[in-house]
Amino acid sequence: MYADRIQGAAFGAADSLSGVTKSVPSVKMIVARRIFMERLIDIHKADDSEKELLISMWLRRTAYLKEINNPMWNPEQFSFDSLNEKYGNPGYFIGYADGRPFGGFLLIEYDERYWPGRKERAYYFHKFVIDEKFGGQGLSGVILQWVQAYGVRNGKEYIRLDFEEEREYLKKLYYGNGFRKTGVVTDSNGKEITLAEYKIHESGCLPA
Repeated sequence: MYADRIQGAAFGAADSLSGVTKSVPSVKMIVARRIFMERLIDIHKADDSEKELLISMWLRRTAYLKEINNPMWNPEQFSFDSLNEKYGNPGYFIGYADGRPFGGFLLIEYDERYWPGRKERAYYFHKFVIDEKFGGQGLSGVILQWVQAYGVRNGKEYIRLDFEEEREYLKKLYYGNGFRKTGVVTDSNGKEITLAEYKIHESGCLPA
């Protein structure tokens, strides 16, 4: 369970992807910093030096998964030029636990690769990583709940993502945090990719 550290600190802030300032009714989940399991959690848009930290985390994770014979990512994609070209200048986000970077992700507002032609107000969640030093501490769920609340603040209808459903830990994580399977696509390597989305409640609040 969360306890507020800075109540309402994120309200009235600019949308990190569009630069539009928004003001919305109070939603308890939306704060800049939170205490989780006696730890101070801070998730925010990464600055240039923090983007370098994210690149390092992605590369370490890629190497680790290859080492345990469970590869997922091609390391060549982890440069700013490659990521910006693939995702159209995404928002880079980083999370800290007690002042130490523990993970991050990308957000984009349109995804023509796997969700072509979709015009709903949505964030598409990509390149989710938790540093292996922080594995098994519940921080994956913290990030997902933060993204859901961020979608509320910025007037989104959905949070959407894609993943390999054969990776049981991802399946359990996403479905356990309210995402629902909407379909399956095939990537350029012939691998089946599951599409899933989290529907934000019509009231503009997170479901209980």
